[in-house]
Amino acid sequence: MNIKTKSTFILLALLMVTKLAFSQDLKIPEPNFPSEFNTSIRLFLEEIPSEILSNYGINNQAEINKATIGKPIAVYTIKNGSLSFTNTWRVPLVIDNEYRALFTIHKNSDDEYKIVDFGAVLLAEEFFKFKKENDFSAMLRVYELRTDYFMCEDSVGEWKFQPISNQEKSQYSLNELINIIK
Repeated sequence: MNIKTKSTFILLALLMVTKLAFSQDLKIPEPNFPSEFNTSIRLFLEEIPSEILSNYGINNQAEINKATIGKPIAVYTIKNGSLSFTNTWRVPLVIDNEYRALFTIHKNSDDEYKIVDFGAVLLAEEFFKFKKENDFSAMLRVYELRTDYFMCEDSVGEWKFQPISNQEKSQYSLNELINIIK
């Protein structure tokens, strides 16, 4: 084998390894909330004092009675150059067909689901706006960049990441984000 053939072979091998390392073939996990979890959420909402309901995008107690839970949004991060699921979902509180706030629900090592945070009214609004025009069921949290991204699959099955903000509408591939972090 001559030098040129060896070089070509090594380059192709490196490209294949890089493609495998940055493979984006993933299945977004759906939480398996126990049946009593909806009751827990309802009780949680009912314990919010009336005078601070507006801090959570809720106008009054009557809205709590008609509130529903939206489709859970899986939360990922980047670890060691690849996507890593955090065992966490952001779950929209839906009132009058609008996202009003988000629950942060974490699945611990005992397979128990816990509400670990509630609020994020502005983020819920961003999710709702984006959902009107795009199909997404996951978000990427990049701690190094202090930025969150919507995760959307393009027409060829590649994941694209769009910053969650009104100002920036560009999308990035996973490789581009990893290079930005570096």
